This record gives sequence, C-alpha cells and structure tokens, in this order.
Amino acid sequence: MSSAVVLGIWAAGLLGLLSASSRVEIAPPRKQLLTSVERPLQIRPKTIREGEIAVLSWFNKDTSEVFVFEYTEVDGLQSARCRLIGRFPSKGSLDVAPRFTTTYVVTCADTGTSCAESISLICMRK
Repeated sequence: MSSAVVLGIWAAGLLGLLSASSRVEIAPPRKQLLTSVERPLQIRPKTIREGEIAVLSWFNKDTSEVFVFEYTEVDGLQSARCRLIGRFPSKGSLDVAPRFTTTYVVTCADTGTSCAESISLICMRK
C-alpha cells in the first residue's frame, strides 16, 4: 500500500470518517496492453533484405489525415534530407521497399492537432 493511501486512511480515521469497522479496498492498477491491432504505428516485418517489401501501417483517432515521411540511413548515418511520401487517411497502410535502413514518421495533417510517431525498418544489404 502506498504511503499516500495510508496517509489518506489515517487522516480519514482521525477526522472520524472511518469507523473501526470500516473496510477500505484498494484495487491494483489495471495494466492496459495494446494488441498489435491497437498500436498506432507498425511495420511488418521489422527487418528485411534489400529488395524485399515491408508493410507500414498506422491509425490515429485524433485526426482525419496524416503525413508520412521517411529518413534513410546510409552507412549508419541518417540523411539530412527528409522525404515526404504523401498525405493519407488517418488509417491506412503502405508497402515499402527501401534500399537502406529507414525511419518512417507519421504526423497529423490537420491544423491544430499535434501528433507524431516514428518507427524504423532495418534493411540488410545483399
């Protein structure tokens, strides 16, 4: 039991809010696990060989459209240039086949809404 809860129970008893027969139950916090379908940004598989295809998928309930960008790494260095792949509905997927390890960034396209998620695809050279 946390010290804040114990202090709260002690204070309530001191003020006469709890009688000697009062019972306080504290439920443990529920863990909320995201299933693979609920994750906002995914890439499958996470590693490919040059020439293979992966599927980038996303969803965002806070916007109607998203922008998808890519940052490509060449020889372990991320390029200084960011490339816009396009503007898409808030839920969608895209086949990608980069030649190098690439980080994909999905951002909200709606003005007034702020969101961004990123994920990397490792591409091994042949």
